Amino acid sequence: MSPVLQSLLGYSITPSLLGMVAASHPLKTLEPGWRPPIGR
Repeated sequence: MSPVLQSLLGYSITPSLLGMVAASHPLKTLEPGWRPPIGR
């Protein structure tokens, strides 16, 4: 996906850090091999 499309789909964060996924940037979820952290 293009960076613009990724941002429109929510793979970005706002200055108030809304959109964080497991305390990391949402783009990390698009990386090959990314796994969500185990629930606490």
